[in-house]
Amino acid sequence: MVLLSNVDLRPSDSTSDIWGYNNGTTFLAIQGSLNGTLFVDVTDPYSPVEVGYIDGPYSDWRDIKTYQHYAYIVTEGAGPLAGMQIVDLSDPFNPTLVNTYSTNFTTTHNIWIDADRGHAWLVGTDNGTRILDLADPENPVEIGSWVIRYVHDIYVKNEIAYFAEIANGIHEIVDATNPASLQILSTWATPTGATHNSWPNSDFTLLVTTDEDSPGGHVTVYDITDKTSTPPKLAEYEPDPSAVVHNVFFDDVPGADRAVMSHYGLGVRYIDLQRPSVPVEMGAYDTRPSGDSGYAGCWGVYPYDPRGYIYATDIQSGLFVLELLTTGGPFTGKVRDASTGAGIAGATVLPLGGSALITANAQGEFGYYADPGEMVARFSAPGYQSNIVAAGEILLGTGVDIEVDLLPLPTTAVTGTVVRAADQAPVQGAVVTVIETGQNASTDAAGSFTIGNVAIGQRLVSVDRMGYSGDQATVLLKDGVVEVVDFQLLEPALVDNLEINSGWTLDPASTASTGNWVRQDPIGTAAGSIQPENDHTPAPGIYAFFTGQGPNDERADPEMADVDGGTTALLSPILDLSALGNPTLTYHRWFSTNVGLMDGGTMRVELSDDGGSSWTTVELLNTDANSWTPVSFALADYVTLNDQFQARFACEAIPEMDQQRLLECAIDDIEITQECRARVVPGGIDSDYDGWLDPCDPCPFDPVDDIDGDGLCADADNCAVRRQPGPGRRRRRRHRRRRRQLLRDGQPGPDRPRPGRPGRRLRSRPRRRRYRERARQRQRQRHGPRRHRHLP
Repeated sequence: MVLLSNVDLRPSDSTSDIWGYNNGTTFLAIQGSLNGTLFVDVTDPYSPVEVGYIDGPYSDWRDIKTYQHYAYIVTEGAGPLAGMQIVDLSDPFNPTLVNTYSTNFTTTHNIWIDADRGHAWLVGTDNGTRILDLADPENPVEIGSWVIRYVHDIYVKNEIAYFAEIANGIHEIVDATNPASLQILSTWATPTGATHNSWPNSDFTLLVTTDEDSPGGHVTVYDITDKTSTPPKLAEYEPDPSAVVHNVFFDDVPGADRAVMSHYGLGVRYIDLQRPSVPVEMGAYDTRPSGDSGYAGCWGVYPYDPRGYIYATDIQSGLFVLELLTTGGPFTGKVRDASTGAGIAGATVLPLGGSALITANAQGEFGYYADPGEMVARFSAPGYQSNIVAAGEILLGTGVDIEVDLLPLPTTAVTGTVVRAADQAPVQGAVVTVIETGQNASTDAAGSFTIGNVAIGQRLVSVDRMGYSGDQATVLLKDGVVEVVDFQLLEPALVDNLEINSGWTLDPASTASTGNWVRQDPIGTAAGSIQPENDHTPAPGIYAFFTGQGPNDERADPEMADVDGGTTALLSPILDLSALGNPTLTYHRWFSTNVGLMDGGTMRVELSDDGGSSWTTVELLNTDANSWTPVSFALADYVTLNDQFQARFACEAIPEMDQQRLLECAIDDIEITQECRARVVPGGIDSDYDGWLDPCDPCPFDPVDDIDGDGLCADADNCAVRRQPGPGRRRRRRHRRRRRQLLRDGQPGPDRPRPGRPGRRLRSRPRRRRYRERARQRQRQRHGPRRHRHLP
C-alpha cells in the first residue's frame, strides 16, 4: 500500500471519521474534525484541496454518510448546531448546509443510510435508535425507532440490520422489514465484549466485527449464512495484540472478499478472505509510525472510491490518500488426513523456490501472501508422507486455494531408559520427546519410558531434565519393530532454579528508582498478565527473580512496583567454562511492556567473557512475551570459553511519563549444559534448495558429528533425504544398465573374460576401486567437491 498524499488542512483540529462522494467527474473526501466537517477535492489524489467547511458542535466524534447528492453529518456534540446536518453537494465545490434535523434526539454517535430504501438510521443518539425516511432528502420524516439497547454502529441492507452494541458487548442481526417493528433474529457476544462495528460481505454470507479493546482489539470473521442463530466464528485477525482496532469494512472488489480497517496505531490494514478462516494480509500503511498501542492514529478509512483509491484519516495527521498495489495474491488451503478427511494441525507448507515456511492452524488451514507465478509447494506433517503439489498459478490480485491429502504412516513404539552417566543411576522425571511429532513421556523411578504410536521413519528423540545436560539420538523406526533408545545424561556446569541465592547480585550501575530485581515468590499483577503469579520451577519451587514486588493484592495498581526511572540489571556469579566443549545457556524469561498507554521499555540479555568489563547482547526484547518462555544460546557463538564468564539481565524503562508506562521482567530456571552434538555449521550450504539452512543440509567441515558418514550432520544426522540423480549418477546408471545388457548377451564386460583371453578379467575389484578413486580425484581437481542435491 503506497501513499499518494497526506495533508493536515486544519492542524489545530483533531480528525475523526471520513466518507466519500463523487458525481463521476469530481471526487470528494468528507472529513470530520473537532469543530466541523471538511470537504476535500481529491480528484487529483496527489494534491488534495479543501473546497468547503461546515461548522458543527465541538466534538471528538463526527460521522458522515452520503445519499444522492447530499451529505448527512452527525456528532455527539451539543449546543445550538446540534442535530443531523444535511449538506447539498449538487455543486461539489460549494457544499451548502440546507437543514439541521433534530426531532426526538439531539446528539448522535453514528449514521447509516440504506440507499435502496432511502432510509437513514441514526444510532447512539440520546434517545435510542431513530429511523428516518429520506423521500424528501432535505426534510426527513421519522418512521421508526428502537430503544431496547444502545447501538453503537450499524449496517442495513436487504431489510436486515446489523447492530454493533459496544455497551453490552454483543452483536445482533435484526429483521428490518418493518422499521416501526424491528425483530431480533440472532444475538451473540464478540470475543472481548467491546463490539464496536460490523460489516457484511456482498453476498451476506460473511460478517466482520471489531472489538475496540485495549490491549488486544480483534477483527472477527463469522459465517452468517444462517442469520437466525449464533453464527460460527471462522477466524480472528490480530496483527499486534497490543494494538487497538477501530472500524472494519468489506471492500467492493468484484468477485473477492477483502476487508480494510482503520487500526489506530497500526494505520490502515487490508486483508483477503479468500478462505475466511485464514485471513491473509495484502497491504498496510502506518499513518502513525511513532507507536502502535493506545487510541492515537488512524480513525477512519473509506475504500469505495471507484478509481481504487483509499481515503484514511489520522487523528493527529489529517487526511491520507492511499493506493493498494498488489504484488501477488493469497495462497490458502487445507492439509487433510487422507484416511479421515480431518485437518492436520501444524502441517507445514513450503513453496518451492521461496523462503517462507507456512504452518497450518489447528484445523489444518493455512494462508500466505505469495508472489505471482506457478505455485508448487511441499506439504508435510509429522507422521505423514510428504506430498509435492502443483497448486496453480497466482496472478496479480488473484489467489489460489487448494486442499491436499497426506497419507498417514504406520506407527510403532519407542522405549528405553535414562541414566546418569557418572554412576548409571536411573534418572526419574526426565522428559523424552520425539521432536518431529511432539509426543513425549516422563521416566519412572527406574528411569524407564515408553512412547507409543510414533510414526515410522527417521526420528530425532531428545531427553531433558533440569539439572542435567540434555541428549538426543536419531533412530530409524520400522513398522512392527519397537525401538529401544537408552540415554546417559551428564551433570551440567550450572543449574539454578533460584530457590536459594547462589551468588546473583544487583548490578551497582542500576539506576531504576523502582522495580529493581528481587528474588521472591511473585505476586501476579493484572491477573498475572503483567507480573507472573507463579515462578517457572515445578512445585515445590516458588522463587524467581523479577522486577519489583508489589502489595499482596492482585487488584493493586501494577504501577506500584514496575520498573521506573532507568535500568535495573541482574548479574550472575562469575563461572569457569574453560573445560566445556560446547556449552549451551538456557533460561526461562518473562517480559511485559506493551500495556498501559505507551510501551514500557526493553529487556536485554548480555554475556561477558572478561568478568563484566565488556558485554555482548544476545537477546533484545521490546514486545510482550508475558509467559514463561524457554530460550537457549550456544555460548561459543558469543564468548570465549574461559574462567571469566558472566551473564547479565537488564530491564530498562523509557524515561518519559513513567506513570503511563508498565514494564516487568522475570527469569527462572537457569542452566549451562554441555550440548551433545554440534549445531548446524554457520555458513553451511543449502543443499536441499528449500531456502533454509537446516539439519538436512551438509556440514562437511564437521565430520566428527557425521555419525552415519553421509556428509550430513547436526541435530538430525541420519535425517531422511532423497538425492536427486545428478549427471554423474545418471551416467553410472546407464553404465550399469549397459553392462547388465552385455552380460545377458554374452559380450565382454568388467566381470566377464574377453574372447581369446580366457581367465583374465578386465580389472580386479581392488583395481576397479583404485580406478574410481583416481577418477574422483581428477574430478575434484577440475570441478571442486561434488555436492549432491537433496530433494526436500
